[in-house]
Parts: sequence; C-alpha cells; structure tokens
Amino acid sequence: MIQKCTTAIFSPSGHVLVTAHVDGSLATWDVQTGQRLQILEGIPTQEITSLAFAPNGVYVATTTGEQHLNIWNLANGKRLRSLFESKHLSAIFHLYFTSPTTLFTIGSDRQIRFWNLNQGQIESSLEIAEEVLKESSILSHNGKFLLTGNREGELQLWDMQTGKLVYTSIAYPNGEYVTWTPDNYFTSSLYARNHYVYFVSEAEQVSPDYFTEKEHLDALFHPEIIAQRVAPLFE
Repeated sequence: MIQKCTTAIFSPSGHVLVTAHVDGSLATWDVQTGQRLQILEGIPTQEITSLAFAPNGVYVATTTGEQHLNIWNLANGKRLRSLFESKHLSAIFHLYFTSPTTLFTIGSDRQIRFWNLNQGQIESSLEIAEEVLKESSILSHNGKFLLTGNREGELQLWDMQTGKLVYTSIAYPNGEYVTWTPDNYFTSSLYARNHYVYFVSEAEQVSPDYFTEKEHLDALFHPEIIAQRVAPLFE
C-alpha cells in the first residue's frame, strides 16, 4: 500500500508524474492513463521532503529531513547515488538541476551549493544575503535567477551568480503593488507611489526628510532601473 504523499513533480515532457511518500519511496505515474508505472523503494526512516527532475527526464533528485541527497535513475528504477549533505547546518529547502549531471541545493544556513553528480562532490558555493524561507521557490528558465515567496506575501528575486537580492515585491488584495531594490529604487501602482514612504524601507536614507514629495519620487521612483537589472532574466 502506498503511503501518504509528501510532494510531487512532473517530468520535463509532462508525460510522467513522480510522487514522494513518507516511507521514503517514490512512485511514477503515466499522466495520460493514470496508471502507476513503478515504485522505487527508499529508506523507510527517510521521509522525502523535496524533488527535482533533471532536464533529460531520466534522473530525479530527492532530499530528506535527515539531510540526505539521493539521485534516482527512472530508467532502471534504481538509486544512482546517495549523498549526505552534512555541510548544511539544517534542512535543505530547495534543489534544482542545471544539467543532467549538475544541481544546486539551498539550505536554511543560507548557502547555495553546486554539486557535480559524476564526482558526488560540491564544486562551489555562495551565501545568500539573507535567509530564504522554505514556503515556495522557482528557478528561471536560464538558471540566472531564483524567485522565492514567504508567508508574509513577499516575493524576492535573487541573482544566482552573486547570491544577492535583486528586488522584493508585495501585492495587496486591492490590486496595489510595490517592488523595490535593496538600494530603495522602486516601481509601484499609483496608490503605493503616492504613499511610497510607507512601503519602501529606510527611504529616508536615500532621500532626506527635507526633500519635497516630488524630489522623493524623482530620486527613487525609477522603474527603468528595475527593468535594467532584471533584463538578463529574459535572455
């Protein structure tokens, strides 16, 4: 009997669904027919917490609460490699393949670690400017940016080459929004623009109190700067 599902992911082709379960096992499913294709037996004490598909659609990476990183070969149903991410001080929140043989992991210690799966070793690492919460994340198509979200409703865009924050964005139920950079340049809806000092943190450090409202806006309201900084996302 299949145990409770903890997470799931579609293959790059969209034809196969992989589900992970509390007993450490994986199951693969034919999306068109709903038929279960195979079960990959894991270690019962290692509940799988996250999944990632390699671009070739053959390899799947899994992480567990015990900080194990496992690579599975769906072609033969076997575990290809098992790694222990002992350098992560706590849980691994995110993992993404950048090629069939390379992936990176993000832990609660704010470290991004890039793995060479052929060697089973960490090739390089970088530190994110602040803690990335585990609620949600997605990697850009070109692997240059990581978008994360948290329970406070903030979206944060990170540069994967430097580990630095590009911008933070908040959307409100009434349709208002504001997006700002670490150096407080921002773009926003009309209401947020007119009241931006309530939204943009430490704005007074960029434009002092004796500035008029127009001078504040001239100093900080620059959508073109934000567009310039995210332009590599679309390359």
